[in-house]
Amino acid sequence: MGLTMRVRRRPSALVFVGLLALFTASGCATLDGRFRKNIVSVATFVDKRSPWLNFDDPPRDVPGGIKIPLYLTSHDSPLGVFGDGTLHVDMYRVDKAPDGSEEPAHLRRWTYDTQQAYMFGTRKKQRVGWGYQLMLNWGDVDVLGREVMFIVSFERLDGRMIRGKRIYFKVPREV
Repeated sequence: MGLTMRVRRRPSALVFVGLLALFTASGCATLDGRFRKNIVSVATFVDKRSPWLNFDDPPRDVPGGIKIPLYLTSHDSPLGVFGDGTLHVDMYRVDKAPDGSEEPAHLRRWTYDTQQAYMFGTRKKQRVGWGYQLMLNWGDVDVLGREVMFIVSFERLDGRMIRGKRIYFKVPREV
């Protein structure tokens, strides 16, 4: 009987390994297929009334970061999916030139690979699919009372960069 049990376990383990290889080769990093390589768009949905975060201990009334919810869509799904690639978030201070044009000054870049970004992933599927809730701490960058711009991009494994729309905010001096 012990020999029979071993024989039964071996094929099921081989089947599991085969299925795992099939899912990984087809662009799905997990068995549920949420990780996609063919990302085609980045959409951010920021509540402009209260996106500010404070990371100080004890907390102060001064914003020290921002919350940016975002969704990635793939070629084969209009709903949000988790991407197999790298998320980049760039922060700029928007200065005005004498002629009134924008002169963005790059302040900070956050980069998250697939596993790091997944830590910010939603734990329950939303109406619009799976998404991320980025909590970005800009540290000692002086932007209080200034206009800032964020650009969220997704770098696919094939090197293609998918950029979201620019997001503009005026950072309050206190919240």
